[in-house]
Amino acid sequence: FPVLSLNVGLHNARIFTVSNFKRLCLRAGDQ
Repeated sequence: FPVLSLNVGLHNARIFTVSNFKRLCLRAGDQ
C-alpha cells in the first residue's frame, strides 16, 4: 500500500533527522 510506504519513509526520515541532530550536538560539544 502507498500509505504504508509513506509511513516507512516518514519513519526513516525521522531517524535520519534525529541522528544528524545528535551528530551536530556532539560536534558542537567538541568545540
